[in-house]
Amino acid sequence: MITVCRTRTLRADLAAAEEATAPERSPAMGHPVTITSFGFLHSPPPAAHLVADLRTHFRDPHVSPELRHLTAHDQAVRDAVLSTPGIPAVVGALATAVAGYLAGPSAGPVAVAVGCAGGRHRAATVAAELADRLTTTGHRIVLAHRDLHRTVVERRCAAAHPKDPTGCTGPHDAVTVLDRHGAGAAGCEHHGARLLASLDGARVVSGPHAPGAALRVHRAADTVRPFPWADGPRTEPSQRSHAENRTRG
Repeated sequence: MITVCRTRTLRADLAAAEEATAPERSPAMGHPVTITSFGFLHSPPPAAHLVADLRTHFRDPHVSPELRHLTAHDQAVRDAVLSTPGIPAVVGALATAVAGYLAGPSAGPVAVAVGCAGGRHRAATVAAELADRLTTTGHRIVLAHRDLHRTVVERRCAAAHPKDPTGCTGPHDAVTVLDRHGAGAAGCEHHGARLLASLDGARVVSGPHAPGAALRVHRAADTVRPFPWADGPRTEPSQRSHAENRTRG
C-alpha cells in the first residue's frame, strides 16, 4: 500500500510539473483557422473574414516561362514568391490579424482567403506559409488550395491589344511601354514592340527581370507598322513603319 500511494503521488507531482512548465494556451487558440488559397480567374473568393488579394502588387511567377507550369508544391515557385519584397510582411500582417480576430470577445473560428490570378503560385505559397507560421504558434489550422490543381490559365500581357491575335513571347513584364502622358502597360517583348510602334511619342523601359529588353523592343518596333493586325492600305506616313518612312525619304 505504501508503494502504491507513493507511486500515485509521484505521478500527480509529475503531471502538475508538466502543466506548470507547458506554454500558455489561450482559449481562443482552440478555435480552428481555415486558410484557403484561390484564383480570381476561376471563380469569386470563398467566404472569409479576411481576403488578401495578391494580384496587383506582387510579380506573378506565371510571367516566367520556367515557372509558369509549376505550382507552390515546387521549391522554385516558393522561393520566387517568398523572396518577393513585401510578401513576408503580408504573411506577418495576416498572422497578426488572425490573432486579433481570435482575441475578440466573441471569438470563434476564423477564415482567411488568399487569392492571386490563377491560384497556383502566389496565393498557394502565401497560404501555406501563413499556415506554417500559425501552426508553430499553437493554432489549429485547416489549409485548402481551391485552384492549385487547375490547369494553367493562358493569359496575354497587358501590352497586347484586344484586337491583336498574336500570342505573347517570353515574360509578360519584360518591358513597360509609356505613352506621352506617362501612362504605361507592362508586356512581353513581342507586344511591347507592337504597342511602341502604334503610339506617337511613346517610350519603353526594361522590366526589373529583363535587362536589355527595352533596347531590343525599340529596335524591333522600328520595322513594325502601327496596329499591324489591321487591314487596309498603308499610304500615309502614320500608317507605315519608321523604317519604311526612312526608305521613302
